[in-house]
Amino acid sequence: MSSKADEIQGMIVGYLARRWMQENSFLPELSDLTTVDDDGKPTIDLVEAQDAHVQALMRSTLKLLNKTRPVVDAATKDVDAITGGDGLKEPDNGFGGGGGFDSGGGFGGDMGGGGMDMGMGAMPDMEMPAMPDMGGDEAPAEDDAGAAPPDLGSIQ
Repeated sequence: MSSKADEIQGMIVGYLARRWMQENSFLPELSDLTTVDDDGKPTIDLVEAQDAHVQALMRSTLKLLNKTRPVVDAATKDVDAITGGDGLKEPDNGFGGGGGFDSGGGFGGDMGGGGMDMGMGAMPDMEMPAMPDMGGDEAPAEDDAGAAPPDLGSIQ
Protein backbone atom coordinates (compact mmCIF):
# COMPACT_ATOMS: atom_id res chain seq x y z
CA MET A 1 0.00 0.00 0.00
CA SER A 2 2.86 2.41 0.80
CA SER A 3 4.26 1.96 -2.73
CA LYS A 4 0.94 3.20 -4.16
CA ALA A 5 1.04 6.21 -1.82
CA ASP A 6 4.58 6.99 -3.01
CA GLU A 7 3.41 6.67 -6.61
CA ILE A 8 0.46 9.01 -6.03
CA GLN A 9 2.70 11.47 -4.19
CA GLY A 10 5.09 11.48 -7.18
CA MET A 11 2.20 12.22 -9.55
CA ILE A 12 1.01 15.12 -7.42
CA VAL A 13 4.50 16.60 -7.03
CA GLY A 14 5.08 16.25 -10.78
CA TYR A 15 1.77 17.95 -11.57
CA LEU A 16 2.47 20.83 -9.17
CA ALA A 17 5.99 21.26 -10.56
CA ARG A 18 4.71 21.35 -14.15
CA ARG A 19 1.96 23.84 -13.20
CA TRP A 20 4.48 26.09 -11.41
CA MET A 21 6.81 25.93 -14.41
CA GLN A 22 3.97 26.89 -16.75
CA GLU A 23 2.71 29.75 -14.54
CA ASN A 24 6.23 31.14 -14.13
CA SER A 25 7.36 30.64 -17.75
CA PHE A 26 10.18 28.39 -16.56
CA LEU A 27 11.52 26.38 -19.53
CA PRO A 28 8.37 26.99 -21.60
CA GLU A 29 9.81 24.91 -24.45
CA LEU A 30 9.23 21.77 -22.36
CA SER A 31 5.49 22.16 -22.88
CA ASP A 32 6.11 21.71 -26.61
CA LEU A 33 7.02 18.09 -25.88
CA THR A 34 3.54 17.35 -24.56
CA THR A 35 1.48 19.53 -26.92
CA VAL A 36 -0.70 17.57 -29.33
CA ASP A 37 -2.45 18.61 -32.52
CA ASP A 38 -6.16 18.22 -33.30
CA ASP A 39 -5.65 14.54 -34.13
CA GLY A 40 -3.97 13.88 -30.77
CA LYS A 41 -0.51 13.46 -32.27
CA PRO A 42 2.51 15.14 -30.64
CA THR A 43 3.47 18.39 -32.37
CA ILE A 44 7.16 17.56 -31.93
CA ASP A 45 8.47 14.24 -33.19
CA LEU A 46 11.39 13.49 -30.85
CA VAL A 47 12.63 10.71 -33.12
CA GLU A 48 12.78 13.09 -36.08
CA ALA A 49 14.42 15.82 -33.98
CA GLN A 50 17.06 13.37 -32.70
CA ASP A 51 17.66 12.03 -36.20
CA ALA A 52 18.16 15.56 -37.56
CA HIS A 53 20.59 16.29 -34.72
CA VAL A 54 22.64 13.14 -35.37
CA GLN A 55 22.68 13.76 -39.13
CA ALA A 56 23.98 17.32 -38.60
CA LEU A 57 26.60 16.07 -36.14
CA MET A 58 27.77 13.40 -38.59
CA ARG A 59 27.97 15.90 -41.45
CA SER A 60 30.09 18.21 -39.31
CA THR A 61 32.32 15.37 -38.08
CA LEU A 62 32.84 13.99 -41.58
CA LYS A 63 33.70 17.47 -42.87
CA LEU A 64 36.32 17.79 -40.12
CA LEU A 65 37.76 14.33 -40.85
CA ASN A 66 37.91 15.00 -44.58
CA LYS A 67 39.54 18.39 -43.97
CA THR A 68 42.26 16.91 -41.73
CA ARG A 69 42.90 13.81 -43.87
CA PRO A 70 45.55 15.47 -46.10
CA VAL A 71 47.50 16.61 -43.01
CA VAL A 72 47.34 13.13 -41.46
CA ASP A 73 48.35 11.49 -44.76
CA ALA A 74 51.30 13.88 -45.17
CA ALA A 75 52.45 13.31 -41.58
CA THR A 76 52.18 9.54 -42.01
CA LYS A 77 54.21 9.75 -45.23
CA ASP A 78 56.90 11.81 -43.46
CA VAL A 79 57.06 9.39 -40.51
CA ASP A 80 57.30 6.42 -42.89
CA ALA A 81 60.15 8.14 -44.77
CA ILE A 82 62.03 8.77 -41.52
CA THR A 83 61.43 5.34 -39.99
CA GLY A 84 61.71 3.29 -43.17
CA GLY A 85 58.03 2.34 -43.02
CA ASP A 86 58.09 1.10 -39.42
CA GLY A 87 56.00 4.00 -38.12
CA LEU A 88 56.25 5.33 -34.58
CA LYS A 89 56.66 2.12 -32.63
CA GLU A 90 57.94 1.81 -29.09
CA PRO A 91 61.54 0.59 -29.16
CA ASP A 92 62.01 -2.89 -27.75
CA ASN A 93 65.15 -2.07 -25.80
CA GLY A 94 64.15 -3.22 -22.32
CA PHE A 95 63.90 0.30 -20.91
CA GLY A 96 60.15 0.88 -21.16
CA GLY A 97 58.59 4.04 -22.50
CA GLY A 98 60.28 7.38 -23.04
CA GLY A 99 59.87 10.64 -21.18
CA GLY A 100 56.49 12.32 -21.08
CA PHE A 101 56.92 16.01 -20.27
CA ASP A 102 60.68 16.24 -19.99
CA SER A 103 63.64 14.33 -21.30
CA GLY A 104 65.06 13.24 -17.96
CA GLY A 105 62.25 11.13 -16.58
CA GLY A 106 59.75 13.07 -14.51
CA PHE A 107 56.12 12.74 -15.32
CA GLY A 108 55.60 9.78 -17.62
CA GLY A 109 59.29 8.90 -17.90
CA ASP A 110 61.50 6.16 -16.53
CA MET A 111 63.02 6.53 -13.11
CA GLY A 112 65.58 3.76 -13.07
CA GLY A 113 63.33 0.89 -14.02
CA GLY A 114 61.25 -0.45 -16.84
CA GLY A 115 58.14 1.46 -17.80
CA MET A 116 56.13 3.19 -15.08
CA ASP A 117 57.17 0.93 -12.19
CA MET A 118 59.81 3.45 -10.97
CA GLY A 119 62.15 0.59 -10.13
CA MET A 120 59.69 -0.97 -7.65
CA GLY A 121 58.76 -4.01 -9.71
CA ALA A 122 55.60 -4.98 -11.50
CA MET A 123 52.17 -4.07 -10.17
CA PRO A 124 50.19 -7.00 -8.77
CA ASP A 125 47.21 -8.25 -10.74
CA MET A 126 44.11 -6.52 -9.45
CA GLU A 127 40.54 -7.35 -10.32
CA MET A 128 38.60 -4.41 -11.65
CA PRO A 129 35.15 -3.79 -10.13
CA ALA A 130 32.21 -4.65 -12.34
CA MET A 131 30.72 -1.74 -14.23
CA PRO A 132 26.99 -1.13 -13.73
CA ASP A 133 24.72 -2.04 -16.64
CA MET A 134 24.11 1.18 -18.55
CA GLY A 135 21.81 -0.44 -21.12
CA GLY A 136 22.18 0.00 -24.85
CA ASP A 137 23.19 -3.59 -25.52
CA GLU A 138 19.73 -4.87 -26.25
CA ALA A 139 19.20 -6.98 -29.35
CA PRO A 140 18.12 -5.04 -32.45
CA ALA A 141 14.47 -5.00 -33.40
CA GLU A 142 13.29 -7.74 -35.74
CA ASP A 143 13.14 -5.41 -38.74
CA ASP A 144 16.70 -4.14 -38.04
CA ALA A 145 18.28 -7.58 -37.72
CA GLY A 146 20.76 -8.19 -40.49
CA ALA A 147 20.50 -4.64 -41.80
CA ALA A 148 23.72 -3.11 -43.02
CA PRO A 149 25.03 -0.10 -41.11
CA PRO A 150 24.32 3.25 -42.78
CA ASP A 151 26.79 4.49 -45.38
CA LEU A 152 28.21 7.54 -43.64
CA GLY A 153 29.97 8.61 -46.82
CA SER A 154 26.62 9.50 -48.32
CA ILE A 155 25.91 12.18 -45.72
CA GLN A 156 26.45 15.56 -47.32
